[in-house]
Amino acid sequence: MRQVREKPQTRMALAGAILAIFFAFLVGRLYYLQIVQGLELARRALALQTTGYVLEQYPRGEILDRYGRSLSGGFWTSRLVVFPALLEDKEGAVARLAPILNAPPAAVRACLERGGVGQWDLRPDQAARIADLALPGVLVAPYRVRYGPRPLAVHLTGYLGRVTGLDELEKFERGSRVAYTLEDYVGRQGLEAVYEGWLHGRREPAAARFWHDARQRQLSALPVQVQAGADTPPGPAVLTTLDAGVQAVVEQVMDKHVTAGAVVVLDPRSGDVLAMASRPAFDPRPGAVRLPETGSTAEGAYINRALALFPPGSLFKIVVLAAALQEGVARPDSEFFCDGARARPVRCWYGAGHGWETLQQAFANSCNPVFVELGRRLGADGIIRYARALGLDRQVLTGYNYPVDSRQDLAAIARPYNLANSSVGQGPVLVTPLQVAAAVAALVNDGVWRPPRLVAALLDEAGREHRLPAGRPEQAISPATAAAVREMMQAVTERGTGREAWLPGLGSAGKTGSAQVAGRQDVYAWFAGYAPLQQPRYVIVVLVAGGKSGGETAAPLFREIAARLVAR
Repeated sequence: MRQVREKPQTRMALAGAILAIFFAFLVGRLYYLQIVQGLELARRALALQTTGYVLEQYPRGEILDRYGRSLSGGFWTSRLVVFPALLEDKEGAVARLAPILNAPPAAVRACLERGGVGQWDLRPDQAARIADLALPGVLVAPYRVRYGPRPLAVHLTGYLGRVTGLDELEKFERGSRVAYTLEDYVGRQGLEAVYEGWLHGRREPAAARFWHDARQRQLSALPVQVQAGADTPPGPAVLTTLDAGVQAVVEQVMDKHVTAGAVVVLDPRSGDVLAMASRPAFDPRPGAVRLPETGSTAEGAYINRALALFPPGSLFKIVVLAAALQEGVARPDSEFFCDGARARPVRCWYGAGHGWETLQQAFANSCNPVFVELGRRLGADGIIRYARALGLDRQVLTGYNYPVDSRQDLAAIARPYNLANSSVGQGPVLVTPLQVAAAVAALVNDGVWRPPRLVAALLDEAGREHRLPAGRPEQAISPATAAAVREMMQAVTERGTGREAWLPGLGSAGKTGSAQVAGRQDVYAWFAGYAPLQQPRYVIVVLVAGGKSGGETAAPLFREIAARLVAR
């Protein structure tokens, strides 16, 4: 039987293929070790050669406002750092440090024995005196405190919690480029949780360390090394669209007047969220945070009411008005008759009735029977179409994914017996304060609706910006219709139910709303509008749970917030 001999070319091709596979494996392995695991392997090597202490309260990336300011109020302070292995005279050090720190000797002794970062924030004069002592193993170093006395926007930034066990540790490490430990703090809510993979472990934390040999003896040629403060890399970070100054104004006003409610401030030109606050709030500091079911925080403190659903009441008349003008079923000067408490199927809040009035007057007076008639002319499909065009069924916020609440269902307006109540913002109609703000911004922008945005960019370890794309704008209503609605919103604040929202000398425009939930006595008081009247800079939506009415409760808060913002 004749044997078939392999051709030399075949053997060479096979050898080449094997060699190619080997080099591909080698390159892949090098990539994995240097790029994927490089940072973690470098950390392990450093840990074997040094003794060090982290100079950050919670070593992870920051959440910043649009100008790079920490929303948690983080700051650098000066702290005592102790390396017990380098101490030469512990009791002598206690005697010299205690008077400077104004601390009991026992507390200072415990710090020196324990080592690490001390608990005292040092004034410049204290830091200078300790540095002058030149005590071996004792130094003063910058220390990053993550939370200041008044963290901002806690419902958006969220809070941290320690890894709870091995199962959760494995979950976090799965697919991560860096290791987690049971001592790590991770994002539990808000942006801290959404961007956990970006904020955790992408850089070496600020630290103080000394180099030693295998027997833990300091290498005299290498002094104690401190990398902190200005030496710390600028990233990673989440750069939001919030303005810490605007946010602070909103929270100060709410803390004076609001027990439960929400405020949203948008830039009407871009759709950027400048401020978002909810009350009651919580303390985000680890250790201060309590689970809602323990009863140790105010009821509902973890709910972001700016993203929660509420009946809009007469705010929804903005949608019905825009639809009626756009479809030509009424004009601003069209006349209607209000019979007050005798009107059917929905009575007017003004029992005596407004009598004959134009559509512009009816909007300024927030007259229910007139808008029930407009709803009848438009039909449920017409109202639904314009509510959707103005974004009142879109639970979106660019850069921040949050759970969609399935209770929002504009199609319910078309179900039997719902049209009349829906025309005045009651019945099945539910909206979020953020959605209302985006709808009002569309009116300011000549009818162009933009998806609201919270996150502008992510900063990497070197501080390079990775911009998040803004959502696509859509023409919701015509510029002429938007202009007509704006003019009628001005009448609300000049002579209608929203007079308490008028800004003397600058003007404002908006709409009041008062909504009740069936079976409950409390009122959701709303005001949504913009200021100043010419070249508006801010769209502001105020919601107060348990208020009297939109005109009495929410409109004055709008005026106080708007007045402070336009004066900045």
